[in-house]
Amino acid sequence: MSGHMEQTVMSVRNAVLTEVNRNKETIFNGMLDGAPVYTLPESVFVQYFLPRFTGQLQSANWIVEWISISGSPMAEVSIYDDNTKQELYRVPPLFYTNNLISQNKSVKLTDIFNRFEQINNNIPQAATNFLFTALGEKQKELWSNQNHETVKAAWGRILSRYNLIPTNTLTGSSLTNNSSDGSVDDYFDM
Repeated sequence: MSGHMEQTVMSVRNAVLTEVNRNKETIFNGMLDGAPVYTLPESVFVQYFLPRFTGQLQSANWIVEWISISGSPMAEVSIYDDNTKQELYRVPPLFYTNNLISQNKSVKLTDIFNRFEQINNNIPQAATNFLFTALGEKQKELWSNQNHETVKAAWGRILSRYNLIPTNTLTGSSLTNNSSDGSVDDYFDM
């Protein structure tokens, strides 16, 4: 391998490792108590993100955009009134922090990132594929451990605010069953 090509490969490798380390820090910082809650105007949430959360609009990178606002997949976002700047509600985090403290039988995030670094030393494309697959599996594991009723209740309040579900479903049984009468379950698979 020529000197220039080797230098380019090492430069790309170092950039990827720096990004992985930055992401590990972001995830770790999101797990800490007292992490800042970032804010977003209601108009931006309603016009851009809500249709994507509910599946009405598709966008390839909207989750990455959401995490760039929240600061972490474990952080909630405060939505505020455009005029008064007062908090209206908080959008639940994509992941709950307490589920990241894994049991011994599950794969830890540090193990995933360490394995990524090992693969990346030899085959960067395979490393990227591994990382997406492993984090996807970790997401499924974390999601299966979440307190779904807390998430459903928060989303129920948000969806009813914009008349996407009837207000009476917030206290009724349709919040927790699989009916198709305008409940949170019509929008989210929980």
